[in-house]
Amino acid sequence: MTEVSVIIPTRNRSKLLEASLRSVLWQRNVDLETIVVDDGSTDDTPSVLRSLGDRIRVVRHDRSQGVSAARNRGIAEARGEWVAFLDDDDLWAPDKLELQLQALRRADRRWAYAGAVEITMDNQILAGRPPASPETLMEELPIRNIVPAGSSNVIVWKAWLSMATVFDGSLYHSADWDLWIRLARRGAPACVSKPLVAYRFHPGSASLDLEGMFSETDEIERRYGGRVDRSGFNRHLARLAKRAGWGRSALRYYCRAAIGDRAYVMKEFVPDVWKLFSDVLRSRTYRFGIPRRRHSPRRDPHRLWKEEARLWIDRLG
Repeated sequence: MTEVSVIIPTRNRSKLLEASLRSVLWQRNVDLETIVVDDGSTDDTPSVLRSLGDRIRVVRHDRSQGVSAARNRGIAEARGEWVAFLDDDDLWAPDKLELQLQALRRADRRWAYAGAVEITMDNQILAGRPPASPETLMEELPIRNIVPAGSSNVIVWKAWLSMATVFDGSLYHSADWDLWIRLARRGAPACVSKPLVAYRFHPGSASLDLEGMFSETDEIERRYGGRVDRSGFNRHLARLAKRAGWGRSALRYYCRAAIGDRAYVMKEFVPDVWKLFSDVLRSRTYRFGIPRRRHSPRRDPHRLWKEEARLWIDRLG
């Protein structure tokens, strides 16, 4: 029996898909199959996939059915004991699956996640930090999705994916979060606290549909009874908007985060807004060619963590 089935849904992202597939095909010490579900691509994705020959298995939807339907189709086709998911714009370290399988067996668990960094289109690291522990994840998952890098991170025992609905297509942004909550109700995950996933941040990222992301929190609350941390979620959206260069949107979400959260207002709201305006001013000095005053570099507590990811990202090219 195949050890791991890797499922990659894709649609019209042939260039990004090539890099993602390279990061799967260089996995070490794992017997795997790679299933690409082409969800109705109209670009050169089919020819790119044909060029890889029998190294991957391709399933095609003639018309797009959505990413959840594509992942569910991949699960139905999977022959592996374990199933791992990768989005078509993200990357894996070469030992990602190997280390997760070791952690699963050592802890006798049925699903696992790892650490992740966020990267740009040209593979520059934007952010990253060690992931929460399994104990913290189990406690906080009903109120916020703290599995880094979404579906590109998790590996799960296929027998746990025999439920009628695996990825719920009625949830565009939160289908993975919904699934993680259901998995957590069956048992705690294992964790590899190393940066094994690179989550790509780009103009086409679903994570930039900020209002769409926020609109699904009510449904998560209704289903699972937890009270979603809306202040924390608004701060998360503000940071995403800031990285995308959307200063006004970032300010709006910081202000939303402050409503009803006295602790945030007292401790972090002013520094967050000050940093936002400082970044805007610096970008304007560059725009008009005015030299920026030099500042001492801030000490980054996660510098070594990011450098560890930098090593394998550079090798992948």
